[in-house]
Amino acid sequence: MRFISHVLAVLCLAMSAAAAVPADWQTVYEQSGFVQTSRYDQTVEFCKRLAIASRGKAEYRVFGKSPEGRDLPMLLVNYESDTSKPLLLIWAGIHSGEIDGKDAGLMLLRDALVLGQYPQLLSGVRIAFIPILNVDGHERWSAFNRMNQRGPKEMGWRTTAQNLNMNRDFLKTDAPETRALLKQMTALKPDFLLDIHVTDGADYQYVLTYSMNDHEDSPEPLRKYTHEQFLPEVKRTLKSAGYDFVPQVFFKDGEHIESGWVSPVFEPRFSTGYGTVINRPSLLIETHSLKDYHTRVTATYELLKAVIQTVSVQGGLLKNSIHRSNVQTSNLAGKKYYVSWDNTNDSTMVDFLGVDYRREYSPTLGDSVVRWLGTPHTYRIPLFEKSAPTDSVVVPYAYIIPPAWLPLVEDLLKLHNIPLTRTTRPMELAYETYRFNKVEFGKKPYEGRFRASYQSTPIRQTATFPTGSGVVFLDYPRAQITIHLLEPSGPDSFVHWGFLNQIFEQKEYAEAYIMDTLATRMLKESPPLAAEFMSRLADSTFAKDPQARLQFFYEHSPYWDARKDVYPIARITDPNDFAVMRRLMGKIER
Repeated sequence: MRFISHVLAVLCLAMSAAAAVPADWQTVYEQSGFVQTSRYDQTVEFCKRLAIASRGKAEYRVFGKSPEGRDLPMLLVNYESDTSKPLLLIWAGIHSGEIDGKDAGLMLLRDALVLGQYPQLLSGVRIAFIPILNVDGHERWSAFNRMNQRGPKEMGWRTTAQNLNMNRDFLKTDAPETRALLKQMTALKPDFLLDIHVTDGADYQYVLTYSMNDHEDSPEPLRKYTHEQFLPEVKRTLKSAGYDFVPQVFFKDGEHIESGWVSPVFEPRFSTGYGTVINRPSLLIETHSLKDYHTRVTATYELLKAVIQTVSVQGGLLKNSIHRSNVQTSNLAGKKYYVSWDNTNDSTMVDFLGVDYRREYSPTLGDSVVRWLGTPHTYRIPLFEKSAPTDSVVVPYAYIIPPAWLPLVEDLLKLHNIPLTRTTRPMELAYETYRFNKVEFGKKPYEGRFRASYQSTPIRQTATFPTGSGVVFLDYPRAQITIHLLEPSGPDSFVHWGFLNQIFEQKEYAEAYIMDTLATRMLKESPPLAAEFMSRLADSTFAKDPQARLQFFYEHSPYWDARKDVYPIARITDPNDFAVMRRLMGKIER
């Protein structure tokens, strides 16, 4: 009852506030009685009017084009003012059916810039607000785009016109919209990232949930700021406005509340994970899809106010945490770095404000299904917030990318603002790389790509790297992105995403009539090989497969392609090898 009373009170206040807004400044959402949202053209027009009416405090900017030719819109607020103020980058509609942030953001900026409300709210912060990031998906307009979402009346689609989920795209950047966003990050240098969504999944009492990079994978200064300064202050502010602000709801077994509540670490393909590897606090908001649209937008409005106020007040703390994180990640060479994480079994018992449910067998679906009953119910369940590393690498002093392979990765390195130096002379160097085995590919595409899985073994080699090879040093703040892209074990590496699938292909083959003679001689001259072959013959599948037997001898012969399944990018891990490389490169400009 308390939650229902709170919602009714909030709705009454919102209706009263909307009535006080001049008719020509009401959004489509307000004009419709809080059940509809604006189309793309209406949104752009509203942004342009806001910029004009702001008397120079806001600027409308186009920061890119979508695949269907639409402008990507942005409002810059206080951008040209004191640059010592933190810059907050906010985007809504990365999944454009989840569009609460657009309406909440437009109303809040209107109230502050045009109607004169909250005169101090924007005084200590600069804002870049993207009302719709996935503009093409936004215009795939229908009342049937989100089955489990209560409003707006009609909405956009989850993915882009190229059917890409942008919140899986932050490292590989296949979507033009993602590339445009990252270029803006380089240009604007934001201090804080805010990504606004609407959740899927279970029913519960909370309106606002979040994911944030305050886990153990984040640099300590960033983690301490988000965990000890930012989140407590935002939670206090929202609590005073009547909202609990809790971690995004994932159940440990994926289905049952009683199994526990999990707060996971997100890989760099996600916005929160990307914030970690660029040393920026990154907050992802999920309003609850089973709450009505008015309730969700009102909550998002309050959330935006709380975040802007907190970032403004904590600007010095925020910038200091970024600076100290940059120093830390500029000194990773020679140290162990954890590329993947998972939740541990350590937990804390908490109250979860859920609702009653029962399970019923569905003869239509042939399985049991959940029936949410709507009655508030508090569950006492474990919360799993702690994480531990599952894989690591020793960070090299530099990577060397031969010129033949640079075209496959160079543009993406530049997009992520990773400095790349081209060599001006050949260099013979000892280095470390990887040999892959047990290579498999996904049976269906994931985000447009067939991802590779494999095991890798470090190997030492010596080679001459031609003039024009690309060198990436690891003594700069964005070293984490470099590691995640260039270390094959990284969950979002070039190799995992299929950028370098050529290395797994066999291009030359053996003729049986030649291999027969060669194999007989190899068995006679190499007792260890003969023993290995006899051991393999114990496998009846191998013994009965002439092609497998021929392949065995081909792979052990001097004719075998020594580059197959070998990573073509070099890791300079030994300090002596690094000293030789620096001497050969001479004085360099980076």
